[in-house]
Amino acid sequence: RAGLGPFEVRYAVGGGMQIDEVAVEEVAIRPSKLSTGKLLALAENTPRTDSPPTPDQSRAVLEQVAALYEGIRIGKFEMRGLRVRMSPEVNFNLGGLWLHGLENGRLAEFAMQGMEGKSPRNEPVRLGLFALRGLRISDLLRRTARLAGEQSKPSPDAAIEMLWLLEGIEVRDLHVALQDTRQGFRVEQFRLSWGKFVGQIPSAVRFTVKTTLPTDLTDMKFGGVLSDTGFASITTRLEFNIAWDETAQTLSISPLLLEVDHAFTVAAEFALRNVPRSAFTTDQAAAKAAIEQYEAGPLQIVVRDAGAVRTALAHYAKNKNLSVDQARREIIESVNELGRVSAQNNPQIASLAQALVRFIETPGATLTLRLTPKGTVKFKQLIESGNAQPAAVATLFDFEAKTAP
Repeated sequence: RAGLGPFEVRYAVGGGMQIDEVAVEEVAIRPSKLSTGKLLALAENTPRTDSPPTPDQSRAVLEQVAALYEGIRIGKFEMRGLRVRMSPEVNFNLGGLWLHGLENGRLAEFAMQGMEGKSPRNEPVRLGLFALRGLRISDLLRRTARLAGEQSKPSPDAAIEMLWLLEGIEVRDLHVALQDTRQGFRVEQFRLSWGKFVGQIPSAVRFTVKTTLPTDLTDMKFGGVLSDTGFASITTRLEFNIAWDETAQTLSISPLLLEVDHAFTVAAEFALRNVPRSAFTTDQAAAKAAIEQYEAGPLQIVVRDAGAVRTALAHYAKNKNLSVDQARREIIESVNELGRVSAQNNPQIASLAQALVRFIETPGATLTLRLTPKGTVKFKQLIESGNAQPAAVATLFDFEAKTAP
């Protein structure tokens, strides 16, 4: 392990940078990739500063730099305690910046931690962590070189290929103090990762985001409902996990979760059956042919009340000039009437209406809905039925609805 610091850099135009410590661990070189001949070739191909590089020169330089990254192994490279002063408008502090696990041209992690600064509108900004994971630097350079040599606009296939160059992104504790609201906007967690590629397309995706927004900013889209909660901010979490099982030919979404603090949680699990390997393609004709084979699998939706029913009833009562009990009775009557009418075409609707009434009557209750396809239900058929006649979709499934306290 080698360490250096603290030190300071001053710019001729004003401002500068201070760093408390720079540390490097586990540095190694692969002679087969980092030879004297390749270094000389890089120097020879580097264009002169007084003339723009030709496309051939750019490709040659990028190829040599890609080979350099494959020839260097670094366990850790870290910079701690950075303070940058560029101008009165560009000043920020950074707790740390690091590169971990550079080997064979792939960087396991690039991250920045503990950043404090200001936005272009002079609003304070804090960032707990920003990280890129699984970055294939050498492959990125080579693909950049290849694209630079193409005269036409990059194709959609070329853009999708870029997914293979990165495995994940994470952001934690991003906070922006907004001038026009009582509180700031906060991203507590943002995490997106993908992998298990089938050709150029990932067959597994994981996503999580948790945010906190001021109620007065969010409420503009909800007609004043959120203001009735009495909370200064609203915290939401969205999460989903998509995975394809080649053996079972099944694409699963489990869970699909939406949680709003002091309001509700919705969790869903869904599966598509008979999803072939040929579905993972950028060829539109092949993708459409694969969709023809998709079959709907079971669906489960669980809704847990955490205050949303109480808030909705209070808002409805306020708009109708009713008491909360009167509002509840009026809504329940509407649900029962809709259930009676719909049950004439599909008797199963009656049990759903009963479960929904119990959910409205019981604060903090949990409503569970399970749908099972009646035989083989083609996914395309399901979509077409939903677009033409939404009520007809219910006839394609057996379903069970229940409410628990």
